[in-house]
Amino acid sequence: MTVLELDGASMRSLADLHEQVAQHPETPGFYGRNLDALYDVLLGFYRSPTRIRWHNASQAREQMGPDFARATRVFEDAAEELESFGRDYRFELIEGALPA
Repeated sequence: MTVLELDGASMRSLADLHEQVAQHPETPGFYGRNLDALYDVLLGFYRSPTRIRWHNASQAREQMGPDFARATRVFEDAAEELESFGRDYRFELIEGALPA
């Protein structure tokens, strides 16, 4: 199972999002740190079932502006694609902080 916990409180840009994704142990070292590469990692490298939890989502939305919607769309598109193949994938926007 893959669980990626993102912290929107410290996300001010797509670069910050990509930095958090790059730190996950299942993200390959050659991760390209762009939205196309993010989509590829979600589809090809994370084990099913996959849980992506974006904590402090409202803070990230406020700080990232339109890039938040662009990134969210990538996670949602990956969910649609993976679910069409019968893979268990969940993407959640959470208003609370990361678990301790």
